[in-house]
Amino acid sequence: EKLRDLVYRKEGEDPRANQRTAMVELRYKHAPSEEHNEEETLIFRRLILKTGEARFQVNEKAVSQGEYHQQLEGINILSKVRNFLVFQGDVEATAQRQGKDLTAFFEQISGSEGFR
Repeated sequence: EKLRDLVYRKEGEDPRANQRTAMVELRYKHAPSEEHNEEETLIFRRLILKTGEARFQVNEKAVSQGEYHQQLEGINILSKVRNFLVFQGDVEATAQRQGKDLTAFFEQISGSEGFR
């Protein structure tokens, strides 16, 4: 049900009756380096189906959620610590944080909380 909440619906529309789908795509371009002789583009895609299920793709190939996140981490995008997207309300909420709460927030988004 949570994924269905991410799909646009009209005000008052029942999420279970919503038959729309959604997709988000990230294109990441590697610059040529010692590892990659040529410029390479990785395409990450997440789809939400009408059923509310998620599907994950890398370069248009279906992959598991774990593999999807592993490949994102391979290019230093830590989606689990929310350092990749700025969600609605995050900027205002961050501005209101103070002290230990602010420190904990920065540890979370930097990924350093796992090293405590």
